[in-house]
Amino acid sequence: MRYQLLDLIRCPYCGHYPLELIVIEKHEVSKAYNVKKPFCSKYCSYLGKFVDELEEAPDCDSCLRVEIVTGVIRCGKCGAWFPVINSIPEMYPLKMRARKRAKREKEFLEKIKGAIPHETYESLRRWFEENVER
Repeated sequence: MRYQLLDLIRCPYCGHYPLELIVIEKHEVSKAYNVKKPFCSKYCSYLGKFVDELEEAPDCDSCLRVEIVTGVIRCGKCGAWFPVINSIPEMYPLKMRARKRAKREKEFLEKIKGAIPHETYESLRRWFEENVER
């Protein structure tokens, strides 16, 4: 997954934009890009700012070379979160998460427990228990 995805998506549950990205594991790819700057149209997740707030052109080439391997996409409004596993954001509807994904997501939460701040982990865990495990 690339940072640029957050410029394109909203929370599927409440429609909030932009979503937050918590990066746990990433690696750099060697492919070079030649893109118009800024590459993102509204929100630069790499810098955590709206494009119109940027004082100078962002380093889009560096951003596009980063592959997010493990992370969490989180909504700052409703608290929903979605795992990024093996570079794939898993943004399933609640019914499918509850029926088919709950065990995998609970294992994911346990795996990332020590890699993120305790308060962040607790908010993810609470949202999961209230919305997916119920």
